[in-house]
Amino acid sequence: MRTFLLLFIAPLLFTHTLSAAPLRQTTAQPPTIIIFTTDLESISLEEAEAEHTTMTVSWHTIHITEAHQLGLDVLRANTWTSLLDVTEALPPVGSRIVPVLHSLNFGPPTYRLTITTRDGDILDRRIITIPYMPTTEDSTPEIQFFGTNAFSVDADVVAEGRARIALVWNVKHRIPTSNLVFEQILAGGRAVSVELPRSVFWIPSSGEGAVSPVLPEGNDIAMIRLRVVDVISGDVYDEAVVNVPVVESPIDAEGDGA
Repeated sequence: MRTFLLLFIAPLLFTHTLSAAPLRQTTAQPPTIIIFTTDLESISLEEAEAEHTTMTVSWHTIHITEAHQLGLDVLRANTWTSLLDVTEALPPVGSRIVPVLHSLNFGPPTYRLTITTRDGDILDRRIITIPYMPTTEDSTPEIQFFGTNAFSVDADVVAEGRARIALVWNVKHRIPTSNLVFEQILAGGRAVSVELPRSVFWIPSSGEGAVSPVLPEGNDIAMIRLRVVDVISGDVYDEAVVNVPVVESPIDAEGDGA
């Protein structure tokens, strides 16, 4: 009788083990992003830089537990920046209206959905980009304004390399492969860069910033030039110049833009 009971119990244990195995496999399934989409098909560079456009992003994930969290980021100046509040948690399935933000580089607006552990380890990710609209022959970059508030600059400070000239600019119809170049025109038409060091090569189409002039050779005028240049072909789409006198005693009053 004892032998019969042992033989009877053993199959029961074996059957229980087999039935429990699929359950363990189900709970061990990795969290996964199934879809991550947007309703915006494309955008112009000008609209992206203006940052007034919004879009709806939607996502569907599975196998999310309390040990996981979803992240929603936008790429800005080569760095992923969260679009969520510090304590905000996204649901496994949902949608959200987000601003379309320029990437601050030559790429189109780019967004990322991630599944991470509570420690921040990324388990899955999905990236979407919003393509730029094709450019047309009529969309040639054009400098709308280029000016400075400096009436003059101190010659001694320029010679020491400490001078700064504040500039303001606005470029319309910018194309994705173009960039702004700030130079100083010297004697004989030679040009040298007067740009200050920066971490990102891209320069916004509209903005303000300072340049570092050099002492003109045989001239008392610092000719600062802005060019809109295609970084691939080298073509120059437009250019403009502001002239700033280099004097022994600089004028402090603000001047008009040129």
